[in-house]
Amino acid sequence: MLVAATALALTAGCLGDPPPAPETAPLEVVLEGCTLNRPSVQAGGHDVAVVGSGRVTFTDPAGSVVLTAPGDEATPAQIELDAGTYGVVCEPEGGQVGEARLRVDPAT
Repeated sequence: MLVAATALALTAGCLGDPPPAPETAPLEVVLEGCTLNRPSVQAGGHDVAVVGSGRVTFTDPAGSVVLTAPGDEATPAQIELDAGTYGVVCEPEGGQVGEARLRVDPAT
C-alpha cells in the first residue's frame, strides 16, 4: 500500500507543467510579511503579481526605484531585471511595512 501511494505521488509530480524558465519566471509578492515566491531569478523580463491591498516597490542595486505596483491587480506588472540584488519594500494597507531582497543572477 505504501509503495503504491509513493509511486502515485512521484508520478503526479512528473505530470505537472515544467517549471518556468529562470529568465522569465513570474514573481509573486505577498504584501503582508513581504514574502517572495522565489529567492532568486535570472536577469530578464518578469511578471510581478502582488497579493494583498497596498503596494510593493522594487529598487535596483544602486537604490533607484525600478517598479512600484499596487496590490490585488488582475494583470501582473512587468519588470526588467539586470543582475544584482534588488530591494523589495512591501506596504500593506493598514499593516506593517516589510522588506525583502531578491537576487538576480546573470542570464546564461
